[in-house]
Amino acid sequence: MDDRQFRHPSATSLSGGDDGGLPLHVDDLCSLVLEQMERFEAFEGQAWNVGGGRTHSVSLCELTELCQEATGNTVSIGSEPETRMADVRVYLSDCTKLFQQTAWRPTRTAHDTVADIAIWLRERAGELAGIVG
Repeated sequence: MDDRQFRHPSATSLSGGDDGGLPLHVDDLCSLVLEQMERFEAFEGQAWNVGGGRTHSVSLCELTELCQEATGNTVSIGSEPETRMADVRVYLSDCTKLFQQTAWRPTRTAHDTVADIAIWLRERAGELAGIVG
């Protein structure tokens, strides 16, 4: 299979901050949705933050490394010492309310999530050729 969909022709620049966050695996999200469907009354009218929180965060540099590992492709990364106006220095989902009121926790790691996305993309390369590439 041709991995063109995983390649970017130019270098990427990351600016100040630790970024963070977790690419939430679709299976983890689905398990939460199933729990919500089973206990609808407990969730009705509530707003919840969903993510991995501090214990499951990954920086953009770490995420890039995971993507390179999953695809076998590399991208040159530079850095910008200053934080640009639109940059989010750190993003962590505050799931305190969700974690206090449910047993749900994300179970897949960032590595699992990126690997599964790469597999999904490879398996559907033909279908995605006009969209991703």
